Amino acid sequence: MPDPPGKIFDSDTVNSSKDAVLLGIPDAPIALFMYASTILLATAGNRKTRFTRYFDLLMGGIVIGQAVGTAHYLYTMAKEQKKVCIYCVAGALINFATLKPLYDLYKTYRTPTAP
Repeated sequence: MPDPPGKIFDSDTVNSSKDAVLLGIPDAPIALFMYASTILLATAGNRKTRFTRYFDLLMGGIVIGQAVGTAHYLYTMAKEQKKVCIYCVAGALINFATLKPLYDLYKTYRTPTAP
């Protein structure tokens, strides 16, 4: 897909940077794997088994890891590359948006239940 009009938008430059590769793998397949893992863990954790807390903790690690990685990626995009990948920004919004449901989930663990 083409970039939006404007000199600041250059997805090719951003996606071919060294920050867009982790352990020799482009970031898009890694992000896809993490999104799929989050969906699977959310589904598994929703079944209320004895492993639910572990699924929730693992999912929390993935979601927080994605948010931290996203913040770093956006920082380098703005400060070092001085170019913007609009598709990366859309993915970043998704990563940051998943923090709210995670917070709500963990808040339920802290709320005392009535006897």
